[in-house]
Amino acid sequence: MEKSEEILGVVPHAFEGWGKTDITLFFTSKRIVMAKILPGDYFIREEVMLSKAYTQKKSTETGKLTPEAILGRDKKNYFLPYSHVLKFVLKKPSTLRDGKIRVTTATSEKKFGISKMGLLKANKYDFSFLDKLQNILGDKMMIEE
Repeated sequence: MEKSEEILGVVPHAFEGWGKTDITLFFTSKRIVMAKILPGDYFIREEVMLSKAYTQKKSTETGKLTPEAILGRDKKNYFLPYSHVLKFVLKKPSTLRDGKIRVTTATSEKKFGISKMGLLKANKYDFSFLDKLQNILGDKMMIEE
């Protein structure tokens, strides 16, 4: 019997591309799920940060859903299975700079930013799930400070 998929960790206030669309990254036991939480695209990240209370509420609500339900909430939500990942690099955010995540597959490279503003307002991001993710990805995973 196959083990059910569980959410290991959540990274809110991530963004992808020039539009700075605020997304939440859900790291499950099988894949990375990219989920849009705020409606619309924003060109100024500070505008997104003003919506922090709304974003946190939506992230909390979404965090209670299954990965399939998260994917179904918006047609732009998508996932990358860990079996397709060739390299995963995380540079944690600091109070001076945004963090970065780069995921390389055989056919593409996805780049995500992690807003330092979320770090400043929440005092810290919870990266406690990284040990579990390291067990899944093994030597494909690299963490830069």
